Amino acid sequence: MNPFSTSAENGLVNEAASFSTLANTWPHDRTTVLRYETIRTAISRAASNLETLLIAKPPAPILDLAVNQSGTKSASFAWTAPSNYLGQAVTAYDFRYSNQGLTEANWHEATETIHEPSPSLPNKAEVLTINNLQPDKTYYAAIRSQDRFGEISPLSNVVSFRTETPISSDEVNEIPEDPDGKIFDIER
Repeated sequence: MNPFSTSAENGLVNEAASFSTLANTWPHDRTTVLRYETIRTAISRAASNLETLLIAKPPAPILDLAVNQSGTKSASFAWTAPSNYLGQAVTAYDFRYSNQGLTEANWHEATETIHEPSPSLPNKAEVLTINNLQPDKTYYAAIRSQDRFGEISPLSNVVSFRTETPISSDEVNEIPEDPDGKIFDIER
């Protein structure tokens, strides 16, 4: 019986690791060796192509980016750590913000942050605070992730926030006047 039957040549060989054992037990005529090498090469190429297909998929986009709070010159954000197509942790984040809405088309024009956290394991909470913002301004922010294969995720959901208006020192020291000229009116 020829172990390299038509069905095997059509790709139904499922034990690639056992070829060396089988090659030692089968007759070593020229046809058997050529078929063995052809199938081994085909399986190697298929495995390489499969790995390429799996690797070529970018991580899923972050869809739960949220503004935790904003101050006069800072804002903090939270999201859930994503994974790549294989369920592995991503390796980097690219967080950007702008005073214009963010899209794929203008992403490269947005301000990059330089202190993104190192990614956690998938499904863990992530936080980031950005500083040195302008007071009383509206901003838009989004994030992307990158996996170990260099694949970059699509743009996350875009969030908007407004920094607070600073309180002047006059407002802090100013005590509202009472029409009766009293600061406190305590009735007994």
